[in-house]
Amino acid sequence: MGSKSKPVRLKKKPKRQDSVKDRISELPDAILCHILSFIPTKYAVRTSILSTRWKRIWASVPVLDFEYKALSVLFPWTEGYKSESYALFLTFVDRVLSSRDPLDIQKFRLHCYCSDEDFSRIDGWIRTVIRHNVVELDLHVEINNDEGGQIVELPQCVFMCKTLEVLKVKSNCIAYAPPTSGCFPSLKFLHVSVDYPDNDSMEKIFSCCPVLECLTIDGLLGFNDVLNFNISVP
Repeated sequence: MGSKSKPVRLKKKPKRQDSVKDRISELPDAILCHILSFIPTKYAVRTSILSTRWKRIWASVPVLDFEYKALSVLFPWTEGYKSESYALFLTFVDRVLSSRDPLDIQKFRLHCYCSDEDFSRIDGWIRTVIRHNVVELDLHVEINNDEGGQIVELPQCVFMCKTLEVLKVKSNCIAYAPPTSGCFPSLKFLHVSVDYPDNDSMEKIFSCCPVLECLTIDGLLGFNDVLNFNISVP
């Protein structure tokens, strides 16, 4: 007689989970804001469509990072500030600054090419972040000097800001006219990049940084220019 085969028992498959638990959304607001602070602001704002939980998280992120890149690298002004995308960029920055929560701003980074008529707008952005006790200010603003672009002064509120510790400015259109006293009371890191700087304006900046720890200077000089200034800080 042949041996009887044993019945095969099939293992029950585990029940399929209908949904995957969203552990990231369960994190505290402070941690989510910290995560979003590592990406450009335009991407942080886009997280508002993920769910109701994410709708206003971006508005509390302490880092604002705005950058407008023109299509042409060699001649960015040919389609830069005259394009529709540039107009949308300006509107986006306006809306973010006006819609975010009234919290302090840790860092404000603005890199763009612009036209003369936009300086009042940019000046307003800088004043807004100063009112929000900004700690780090990173500005890279350039215009087309071939069209006779004007030179504008860095707002006085920047020099007097008590919370500002890091200042980076790269521009071919921003001049420096600091007040005679009370400048940069907390500034520890200064990086300025200027085209054809004059001795007087540079020396005024370096003489009013009482707690400066790190200084970087770069820019352009004419063929026969000599830059000579004194740096006097503790």
